Amino acid sequence: MTSDLLRRVAPGHADSDLMRYLGITVEKLDINGAVVRIPATIASLAEDNAGHIDERAIVAIADHCAGLTIQAALEKHSPLATVSLTYDKLRPTMAGEVFLRVGRAEITSRLAFVTALLDQGDASCPIGHISTRFMVGAWPGGGAMDLPRPLENPVDLRGIESFASFAGLPPRRHLSRPFSISPLERTIGARAVPAYHGGIVAAGLTTAALTLAEDHRSPLVKMASSSIDYLRVALATKPLKFEAEVISDGRSTIRIRATARQDGQIKPISQATVLFHVAQD
Repeated sequence: MTSDLLRRVAPGHADSDLMRYLGITVEKLDINGAVVRIPATIASLAEDNAGHIDERAIVAIADHCAGLTIQAALEKHSPLATVSLTYDKLRPTMAGEVFLRVGRAEITSRLAFVTALLDQGDASCPIGHISTRFMVGAWPGGGAMDLPRPLENPVDLRGIESFASFAGLPPRRHLSRPFSISPLERTIGARAVPAYHGGIVAAGLTTAALTLAEDHRSPLVKMASSSIDYLRVALATKPLKFEAEVISDGRSTIRIRATARQDGQIKPISQATVLFHVAQD
């Protein structure tokens, strides 16, 4: 798909820093869905140097491209806000590129629902399933401002060594709990608000949950599923603080609740429940 056609369908999504920095290409896009290629680039890779794409990047891109298919299905471009996102991991992610195959958006007067499958080149062998729900017609926090103009700032990869550094997350080897991230131009989603990209919030929640699971049980835990709820706008003018707690601890699984807050608020901005498998000795 040409960049001009993509910009006509969804200009804000086409020119986002997430798309540009991670080198994402849209192989197919129409009212019935999309096929998106996620290459193994410096800004999409996990921190373990194994050559596979970070699962946090996959979730962030799925959030973004679900919105892309909603825009393609709408008769008129409209602001969107992620309400919830669920990720079920079916198989391990191997080194190399990942394909996101997004289904047709189902749209009501105020909500849109999108599902997607992930694979590594063989659509008959999915590695994950994504389910999302969006609010249509208003930016996070309410309002109906004009769509922002396309970005003009160049891609700058200096200091980026992985998806974690792209997202402004602390390196895992130096991460303490709780932790915070500060807003960056490249991590803004709804620039008219401005608000953090929903995928960046999801990445922070997943990081908080994984860090606690590893500390509490084993460095060998593997994420099995995550369910994220976006409750309030995450303003990209303030830091986001992430915390996590164990809510169930079994022999072979551990379930973690992670929350994101701003300004010391009691009520969370977003929360996630993440299930991990624990490797048995």
